[in-house]
Amino acid sequence: MKESIVRGDVEYELCTEGGKYVIRRTERKGDRVVMTETARGCQRDAEAVWVRIVHALP
Repeated sequence: MKESIVRGDVEYELCTEGGKYVIRRTERKGDRVVMTETARGCQRDAEAVWVRIVHALP
């Protein structure tokens, strides 16, 4: 994991896997955990999305 940010029950992680970048979103609702990920891609594209996520959060 390269960076992470938590807002309430939602955690975002900027990760590297095998030279590719992915953003993982984990939401916890009681006993339920829902995790979604972006497609793996290059650093430039993933970091551009990461910046938009960070600035969009309250």
